Amino acid sequence: ARLFEEVQTRARHEHALREITAAINASESLVDGLPTIVEHLHQLVPVDTLSLVTYVPGEAEYALFAVDVSEGRSHFARKGTRLPVEGTGPGWVLTHGEPWVDDDMHQRQSFAEDEQLVAEGLVSRVLLPLQIGEQVIGTLNLASARPRAFTQADLPPLRLIAGQMALALERARLFEETQQRARELDRLYQATRVISTELDLDRLTEELAEAARGLVEAQYSGILVFHPDPGQPLYFKTAGVDLDRFHLSGRPEGKGVLAAILEGETVRLDDISQHPRSIGLPPEHFPIKRLLGVPLVYHAQVRGIMLAGRDAEGAPFTEADLSLFQALAASAAVAVENARLFLKTQEALAETEVLYRASRAIAVAQTPDDVLRAFTAHIVAPEIGRCVLALIDPTGPAEDPEVEIVAVWRPDVENPPELGNRWRA
Repeated sequence: ARLFEEVQTRARHEHALREITAAINASESLVDGLPTIVEHLHQLVPVDTLSLVTYVPGEAEYALFAVDVSEGRSHFARKGTRLPVEGTGPGWVLTHGEPWVDDDMHQRQSFAEDEQLVAEGLVSRVLLPLQIGEQVIGTLNLASARPRAFTQADLPPLRLIAGQMALALERARLFEETQQRARELDRLYQATRVISTELDLDRLTEELAEAARGLVEAQYSGILVFHPDPGQPLYFKTAGVDLDRFHLSGRPEGKGVLAAILEGETVRLDDISQHPRSIGLPPEHFPIKRLLGVPLVYHAQVRGIMLAGRDAEGAPFTEADLSLFQALAASAAVAVENARLFLKTQEALAETEVLYRASRAIAVAQTPDDVLRAFTAHIVAPEIGRCVLALIDPTGPAEDPEVEIVAVWRPDVENPPELGNRWRA
């Protein structure tokens, strides 16, 4: 009879393990499969509360990933709560990579959370590492209202279940990373597609500011584009800035951290004030604590800078954010140069058209007044106040020729007094 009972027990345990494994593999996330897993776990151990924590090796805290409690019970921490590694039971397992068993927490309390567990009516528990290779990525925590509910004999099947859960968590993590990367690349593609077709520099810089903000999900963004030649136009655009609330005094002056970026430095700052060249923000500036800043470089020359920022409530930017930002900056530098070349081409074409029209008008002119009128109608800039056509008198001595003003143009003056003036060259 005892042998038959052992066979029956083993069969129930094997069936429970198969069902638990199937539930783990079938669920898209362990959270969805927990009720089924707990239902079959009851065939193995008298569990009243199950929780899973996830952990990034090297961090000081772990996160409560999922909780399943029996009817009428509660758990002292909610899903998503972050708890310290040091001084806690899961923290000990994460650090040592070995299971921990508490037979009766009424008699001995070893960790910070034990008192809260006892207050919830839980007496014994077992904590198992979720391990991928040599790395512990979380723990499986089972607790019971019965004392000595978990024995050393329970550890092998429970470790098997923990191993299956670790693989499921790793699959979910890799899948989420793949999905996240796909979303990031799609945002980058959409941003570069938009800017690659825009040839107006003013509109291009506006679109770049919006694209930069959306790409890394920043609160604020800005782009400064300038020309290496003095006197050329400078473009500065922002996105996400409430200009009714924050009255910016003008374009950035290129001091402090901005100066470092203009010199070619790439920055990813969790706290902008910690940069060695930080000089603080102007009083009227919108709040920024997190900063991404990259130079726009074309043919080894810095042609501008691109910025993204978040305030103190925003999450720090990641290395992945920086990689995306740099990729957009590389495309932006090319797009800016294309727009600048297009502008130069348009200006050159406009100048050629003006010269062509003026030359045609001058070619058919019959008097000096006609010549000057043709010239001023097409070429004279608004800031010019007078234009004079003077001819050398061909009848005078070659060694000391005389020059006569034969036509004069002055705005709003019909008969300028200079007309007819002569002087020796």
